[in-house]
Amino acid sequence: ALAVKPDDLTELARVRASEWLGHKVEDLAVAGASTLGAKAIVSVIEDKLAGPPGLYPWSGGALIATDRLASGDPRLAGGPALIFIHGTGSHTLGGFGALPGSKAWADLQQQFGERIYGFEHRTFSESPVDNALQLLALLPKGARLHLVTHSRGGLVGDLLCLDTGPGSRPQLDELITAFRRRPRADEAAREQADPGLARQREAWAVEERRKLGKLAGLLRSKEIRVERYVRVGCPSRGTSLLSDNLDVFLSGLFTLIRKFGSLGAQASGSASGVPGAGAAAAVATEQGLRFLGRVLIEVADKRLQAHNLPGIEAMLPDSPLGSLLGRAASQAGLKMGIIAGDIEGGGLLKRLGTLFTDTRFFDRGDNDLVVDTRSMYGGIAWQAAARALFIQGENVNHFRYFRDDTLAPSGQPLPRAMQGWLAANDPTRLPDWENPAIAEPEPLAAAAARGTGPQPLLFLLPGIMGSRLEADGERIWLAPLRLARGDLKRISMNSSAQVSASGLVDLAYGNLGRYLQRSHRVVECPYDWRQPLAALGKQFASTLERALDDNPGVPVRILAHSMGGLVVRAALAA
Repeated sequence: ALAVKPDDLTELARVRASEWLGHKVEDLAVAGASTLGAKAIVSVIEDKLAGPPGLYPWSGGALIATDRLASGDPRLAGGPALIFIHGTGSHTLGGFGALPGSKAWADLQQQFGERIYGFEHRTFSESPVDNALQLLALLPKGARLHLVTHSRGGLVGDLLCLDTGPGSRPQLDELITAFRRRPRADEAAREQADPGLARQREAWAVEERRKLGKLAGLLRSKEIRVERYVRVGCPSRGTSLLSDNLDVFLSGLFTLIRKFGSLGAQASGSASGVPGAGAAAAVATEQGLRFLGRVLIEVADKRLQAHNLPGIEAMLPDSPLGSLLGRAASQAGLKMGIIAGDIEGGGLLKRLGTLFTDTRFFDRGDNDLVVDTRSMYGGIAWQAAARALFIQGENVNHFRYFRDDTLAPSGQPLPRAMQGWLAANDPTRLPDWENPAIAEPEPLAAAAARGTGPQPLLFLLPGIMGSRLEADGERIWLAPLRLARGDLKRISMNSSAQVSASGLVDLAYGNLGRYLQRSHRVVECPYDWRQPLAALGKQFASTLERALDDNPGVPVRILAHSMGGLVVRAALAA
């Protein structure tokens, strides 16, 4: 399906692994045992997705390989150029193929003429920092840019908008120095057994700091200026789909693209002013599906984890790149608009499907089936004083933002609203863009949050029914689908099931807990709210005593809501 035989693909991967290691790899399975073989296969599959990485003029149809721009092409100097930056496992036509069929396309061509480009880049084997460096290397000094990004492409776009001047606060160099990835819980246990894994993680961070330093240097020396920026559906604070294994994420993405990805191209093909644009976009989507399918097979077979692919690492909810972008200053004069969406409503079956997605993958949070809505407001948006356009409805999803039948709040087609942001003298006065983006800075790194003294320890107790309850290891409260089928009886007082509290209900306390983590070491204290207060008080008293003994000199604070206050009072009485 990818125009190469499996044996040829394996041979290409063996050569790629040999290049990486600096010596010949005879048996790819040996490399695969350390994940290198699987990474090499993903890399060579990715090479088959589209043309070579680079910047291409885009007139709305398929990109032409011979048109790829050389470094410093004079067409990029002078007036502003519009660059489209695609998302994960996609390319320009696959990501933005519905746009040439929209009513806004003719206006974009009138505004920018032949200065419209698509940036082709690798989204699995390369990180957003790698992608941004490649694009910067192609741009001439003093280039003026307008950017439209989709999904993960927004991380690349944010990097191009960073302020590197001496007056920026905090300075980018300081953030780069602090850049590192702390081990997740599952990694910490493995690193204790194998210290070499910790050294690998730190070596990765050292290399990323080097690349970020190079990026900052290019931004300074080339004086690139981004004037307008529309960032659409960006996982700037990661995506909850990556909270589980990478194969779960890819499987979900594969299914969603198969269901929704080609619809935009098919629906807009007849309306497009570009001959064959709709059909070309549909073909591009099919190529992307074959690519994702083969990557999924390799990832599942080799049990490759997200952090072993640089392009996916950046979309983890705890990505250090997301934290850096959330605190970095943006270029002066940047006018940035964010488009965020949430799928909601529809018929019974669609509502049940949305409920399952929200509950299973997004912990009841708003989402567009791929990215958490709240994540779309992160990155440089807060520093850039970005404006937000929020859409919600049964037809809103990650693959429909560039279709004319997806409507902005004013009722105009969403592509028209995007084009308006790029063209208006003062886009902040446009009706669909009146609201400031609800984008708070990312939590500070632990060391910065602690300052010079110990970080306070905060116990957070929810109110009644604010703790999740499990019966024999299965979540019952709050799990809407299980409640709907009558499983509430499994946590009744006379039930024979083993009932335990497993965490706080994120819908009620998630944002509060994440906010408090900026300044405290937060300890969530869920409890079985069916039990007597005296028993719950004794349990919390024991927790409190252990914390005081184990953390001498550390300030201890308690924040209790509703019934949680009665639990604390019972603990003090005990």
